[in-house]
Amino acid sequence: MLGAITNPRETPVVAAGAGVTPATGLRVGVSVARGAYATPAEIRTPASSGRMMTMAGGEGEWAFGGTKIGGEILRTAFDTLADRPIAYEWFVQGTHTLSPRWFVAARREGTSAPPLVNGIVVGSRTELAAFEATGGFRVSPDLTLRSSYYTRKSFGASTWSDQVGVSVVWARRWW
Repeated sequence: MLGAITNPRETPVVAAGAGVTPATGLRVGVSVARGAYATPAEIRTPASSGRMMTMAGGEGEWAFGGTKIGGEILRTAFDTLADRPIAYEWFVQGTHTLSPRWFVAARREGTSAPPLVNGIVVGSRTELAAFEATGGFRVSPDLTLRSSYYTRKSFGASTWSDQVGVSVVWARRWW
């Protein structure tokens, strides 16, 4: 219907997490969340009470010298009528200060989606993968020049998509 509100209703999610810093520069943490990802109104099954998801994750960060490396992994289980498909998401990233004005950074990330189930036909898992590398020069406290290379392989794609970017970043507080 034209003009109708089509976004799903917001649903509460309970989330908890904890972290510890066992040594200077090292941090590790865990998290868990549980909540509805589909309301009864969004599901065609009669008398459905909705669908829940459970997400669990771990993360870490290690900083030493002019280097910082961090990463995270998430596992999400989706309750369905028939089974519990699992999705995974992860990233690893790092930055390194080469000198007071020069820096480099890189990030690798991925997502593994559950297979599509259509009746009795079950597809294969699809994945998204991405990589980015950046180099930068801080001209002044307010101005930074950056150049990046980004490549991505989308869900179901057989080839990678490449991009190169250049940016001028001006950051200044006005108050």
